[in-house]
Amino acid sequence: MAGDLVERGGVRVTQIETTRRVKALVPFHQHAPHVVSMRFRRYAMLTIAFHSMARGNFMPAPYKVAVLVGSLRKKSFNRMLANALSELARPELSLDIVEIGALPFYNDDLEADAPAPWLAVRERLAAADAVLFVTPEYNRSVPAVLKNAVDVLSRPFGSSVLRGKPAAVVSASPGAMGGFGASHHLRQSLVCLGVNVMASPEAYVGNVTALFDDNGALNHAATTEFLKRFVGAFHAWIARLSKS
Repeated sequence: MAGDLVERGGVRVTQIETTRRVKALVPFHQHAPHVVSMRFRRYAMLTIAFHSMARGNFMPAPYKVAVLVGSLRKKSFNRMLANALSELARPELSLDIVEIGALPFYNDDLEADAPAPWLAVRERLAAADAVLFVTPEYNRSVPAVLKNAVDVLSRPFGSSVLRGKPAAVVSASPGAMGGFGASHHLRQSLVCLGVNVMASPEAYVGNVTALFDDNGALNHAATTEFLKRFVGAFHAWIARLSKS
């Protein structure tokens, strides 16, 4: 509310009072900016934020993106890649890795009394605005752990939490093809399930073993710039589908 108490710089004032004081000081600030106190600057910043909210142009909350990583290896390059994408996507997207390694294999006999891990991962995906798949390539396809997760999330039949979700796929491998086979095999399954997979840009990250330092941080400039463009396009894709 406009009259609520707020505390800035050790001074408790109402939002109305903050606005009044800033307006009173603005002419003085224009003539003598070098003597304006830090307290005034705090008032000014706070007031700008209040006015922005009133006009409706404040920073919106980021879209929540569930990330499924198709590798269980402790020092997985695909997990490093997912972490790098999480950093590059801020503040427009909030990426959160959903662990899938402990999911029991899908068995329709269990659906009547579904295992707790199935229910938990379905709940996480239902709450997400979008899904990002980050996967290596195993034998020209996706790893079993990721295929099982897709199977679990595709059920119960007719009420999949994946249906209609905006999604994107990133594949990576030590080879030059960057997991091309896995990406396309996964896309085939997702399209069948009614997932809105971003068609372009595609992301096949080759030679992945040379892109990270000993601490798992991305240290390849060209790849960093490409991934920035990729997450920017993914943000636009999510926003477009969210408005439709």
